[in-house]
Amino acid sequence: YLVIGQGEESFRQILDKENKNNILKTIPKKIINPYEELDDVYDVIRFESSRGCPYNCSFCNYAQTKLQEIPLEEVKKRIEYIFKNFNFKHFTLLDANLNINKNRMKTICKTIEKLNNPKNNNNNTSKFKTKQIMLELKPELIDEEIISYLKLLKRPKVELGLQSSDKLVLKKSNRFYDRD
Repeated sequence: YLVIGQGEESFRQILDKENKNNILKTIPKKIINPYEELDDVYDVIRFESSRGCPYNCSFCNYAQTKLQEIPLEEVKKRIEYIFKNFNFKHFTLLDANLNINKNRMKTICKTIEKLNNPKNNNNNTSKFKTKQIMLELKPELIDEEIISYLKLLKRPKVELGLQSSDKLVLKKSNRFYDRD
């Protein structure tokens, strides 16, 4: 099979064997919500609130896709749906650099904080009362404000993209930032 464009619908067609010519071309106008048809118990739920990256690092696959953000109201609805309908231990935010947009990060962290607090979830039937949150940040954008959002998540696991501290390597890989 050859899939051109985003793969959610194409992958479903492949699994359902709906397509006979082995070439699928789908370019949806928005990132679809894949969580509506899941079973109810998972170890990890992986979640995208955006896809792609605004940077152009030569080594990175994220940069192959122009940054596409799901509208924040839709993100909040999807996160709420997941927390209220599924049993899971870990919630991984797959966004390449969640801290690129502080307002967006703040809204997402506050949404998760509210839903991940057992005191606020009397109706939550999950076996796992508090979920481990995992996310990826751009290290040079971390400041006191970003740290305050991380604190809302109760000790999240954070991945940092530390590619190099060598100026020449950074220049050749098209990864620029102010190291000071």
